[in-house]
Amino acid sequence: MLGMSVWNVACGRLLQGIGSGAGTALLAEFGRVTTSKERTTFLSIFNATFQIGMIFGPVIQIVVSYLNFEIFGITLNALNGPGLVWTILWSLLMLKALFFFSNLTKDFNEPRNSQSDISLKPMMAKFGGRNEQESSGSGDQKSSTRDDIFPNNSKQERDFPSKSHSTLLLMVFVAFFCQGALETMVTVVTEEYFGFGVRENALVFEFMALEALLVFFGVAFLGKFVRETILQITGWLNLVLALVVLIHLMSKIEHENKIHMVSFLTGLFISVLGIQILSAASIILSSKVISVDTHGPGKGTRHIMCFLGLILGPNWAGATIQMPILLLGFLLAITLFTGVRVHSLYIHYKLKLQ
Repeated sequence: MLGMSVWNVACGRLLQGIGSGAGTALLAEFGRVTTSKERTTFLSIFNATFQIGMIFGPVIQIVVSYLNFEIFGITLNALNGPGLVWTILWSLLMLKALFFFSNLTKDFNEPRNSQSDISLKPMMAKFGGRNEQESSGSGDQKSSTRDDIFPNNSKQERDFPSKSHSTLLLMVFVAFFCQGALETMVTVVTEEYFGFGVRENALVFEFMALEALLVFFGVAFLGKFVRETILQITGWLNLVLALVVLIHLMSKIEHENKIHMVSFLTGLFISVLGIQILSAASIILSSKVISVDTHGPGKGTRHIMCFLGLILGPNWAGATIQMPILLLGFLLAITLFTGVRVHSLYIHYKLKLQ
């Protein structure tokens, strides 16, 4: 809207990045006001709506790119039109939040119990059985086993250096590292070996986004019957399987081979399935291993690990794109390492329960 000055664009991107922190605040609010049983459904739907935005955002961008008229003396075109549209949408969202969000200040003036959420210990004790102790986001209930794992007096010390929380952060980082690396690899492989163009690659990414959307809705439904730890293991196994398939394929891939094309796309879609299940399960589990008072910092830390993975993953893929076995082998190695870490955590808590 203000012109195409480099400084205007840079400042706009900075403000957009700061504003994206609203997603972290919303996730923290979901964790604060929902019970453990409700959280799986609500957080999965939240992630699904995020994925819907990822699908329809580019579509709206294309439509807005055809703008070419003046309003209040400002010429709207393909470059500044999207800025106007998103400004209007965010303004409407802000008004809706101000008039329809009923608990903006009420709950923050009430005393809360910092031990209101359950830890990973009782969940991993049965590793698939339903836990009888459900947490309440409003702070009504206490976890009788929490102090055995987090004996420190400080809430921050109890939450963030814990084995369970650090393991979840590691798994989130690895999942998004793999996602960034594989997405960087897709277009190079499909264009070089299968002759894909812009349209074909766009369809591949569209199907990946739709698959992710279906996964989140599936997790919202299955969360009523299956523990998040089981979902997390399922996602991890899918990711390992996908990487093994891709490593085997890339060792003998041939140009214009239809079977290899199908195998590559199959491995890619299996990886998307695994990564999205991992992401959905980890965000729910991370809301359960920290106290209500620290949901905000907890979600912020998780987002830092997500973005680190999305930044470093493509860098790794770009540096090793001519050595696909090394590229994929490293992804498999760090994925297996996270599996070993989760298994050792399970053994640790199992021994403590005996």
